[in-house]
Amino acid sequence: MQLAVEGVGVLCLGYETFALAGPEGHVLYVYFPRTGSEDDTALRLLAASRR
Repeated sequence: MQLAVEGVGVLCLGYETFALAGPEGHVLYVYFPRTGSEDDTALRLLAASRR
């Protein structure tokens, strides 16, 4: 998946889906960068700037 983030640019992220228990049919999506990639570095810098 590609995600445009202001001040960072376009990030390429992988994702996994997890079905949640219950009759509602909810799904949890977890997005993550490839370890050591430029996207990983950009997300870490973004997280550090928000502290």
